[in-house]
Parts: sequence; C-alpha cells; structure tokens
Amino acid sequence: MAGNHLARNRGQEHQVTGGSGIQGEGPLLELTRSEHKFRRAVILGCRPSAIAVATALSEQGYTVHVIDESTACLDMLPQARVAEGKIVPLLSVRNIQQDLIKAEIRDANVFMAMTAVDTINILAAQMAKHMYQTPLVICKIDDPTVQSIYKDLGIIPISPTALVSQYALEAVQP
Repeated sequence: MAGNHLARNRGQEHQVTGGSGIQGEGPLLELTRSEHKFRRAVILGCRPSAIAVATALSEQGYTVHVIDESTACLDMLPQARVAEGKIVPLLSVRNIQQDLIKAEIRDANVFMAMTAVDTINILAAQMAKHMYQTPLVICKIDDPTVQSIYKDLGIIPISPTALVSQYALEAVQP
C-alpha cells in the first residue's frame, strides 16, 4: 500500500477550534468507505497526552502505532487496547526515518509528533508531511512564536505553552 494514502485532501480548509482554544487552519479530510479500508495513526512520543490521544483514536476505530524510546512509557499504554492490536507500541531505534517506516507511516492518515523535544517534533512532522505525504500532521511545539512557520508548511502546530497561558488568563478574567 506504499504510496497510497487512506485520505484525500479535497482542497478545502477548516477552522480548527475547540474547548482547548486551539486555532489554526488545516486540510479538511474526507474519509469515505470507498477511499479507505483502515484508519491508521502514528504518534511519536508516549507522554500522558499522547497516551490519552492514542486511546481516544483507538476507540474511534483507528489502529495507532506509538513510538517511544522508553519501554516504561510504552508500558503505560492501555494493555487491553494493545492486546486487541488497536494500539501498537514500538520501541524507537533513535532514528526518526527508521522509526516512521517501522510504524508504517506510508499507510497512516494521521501523524502526531508529541515528544518533549521541539526539534525532534518539527523534524519528524516535516518528514511525515513532505517525505511520506501523510494527509494530516500535527506537531507539538512548546514555542508558540514559531507556529505560523509550520502552518504555512501544512502542519498543524499545537503549543502547550499557549494553551496553559490562555487558560491561566481566562481564569483571572472577571
């Protein structure tokens, strides 16, 4: 299935907003039964937020490959979802390209870079988007000042720093 993608960009845009206050533009992906047989996601990093996202996606019918260099972190994934094959833990070989290939990135609808290191997230997100043409790429970037750069590259940036700041400011507003 290499080279074939399970979702197509219809050239439409949508506003990404939610209770989290995340805003930005990204491709609207239309997944129809005729276009895909499976929904697949790859998540780089296995921090608590990545575990929550992997669990939610697996409950929505995705098969989620989670890559991390720590077996202790991978062991925190929900074992029932792992046993069902809905979440696939993968120990990193510390080579982003090899890790992505091992996680079957060419067949993924979604890629999320959610490690603790911005530079790793940015590099992995660009590889997923531009080398492997993953339709939807989301990248955790702690520095909110560089988000616009990645929006222009077709990557949806998420900044925990901006989200926490926003919630803190909303909490003190009358």
